[in-house]
Amino acid sequence: MRGPWSYKMRPSTKARRLPLTESPFRLRSMEVSVGKGLHRIRGLLVNVEGGIVVIVMGGDTPHIGSIAVAIPTKCSGNSKISATVSVYTVSGHKDDAVAVPIARNISIATNKISTVVAGIHINCATKRDIRLVLVNSRRMTIRMERLIRNMSFRKPNEVRG
Repeated sequence: MRGPWSYKMRPSTKARRLPLTESPFRLRSMEVSVGKGLHRIRGLLVNVEGGIVVIVMGGDTPHIGSIAVAIPTKCSGNSKISATVSVYTVSGHKDDAVAVPIARNISIATNKISTVVAGIHINCATKRDIRLVLVNSRRMTIRMERLIRNMSFRKPNEVRG
């Protein structure tokens, strides 16, 4: 069978290839795209056990430029949820301007840990290019939050009560 493969380790230390459709993991994901041309931002949101992983890419050279991890916390004195964000940015990259707000907003919206890997690069970017990328990343975040509210994060066999 051809196609994408996942790997599952057996006790015998040999790797066995399984098509993704036979993977023991049931991942729910959605893809969101905002903008056009070089300013188009694509996001892949994956619901994993205990959290959300978001991959954000765009421009003419998608890459890993920044990683942000947000952990939801309750504000003292009320029940409002906020998020604490830790970030690692590759030297010389500015992708944290996209990764941090997305991680924070997704974590608050889901009340789960969120990890965002972002890499957007436009050769010889102008101020206008940067502004459009930031606007589109905000629009994508808003769209993801709306979709998350409508998306069920229950296990496939879990019954609504």
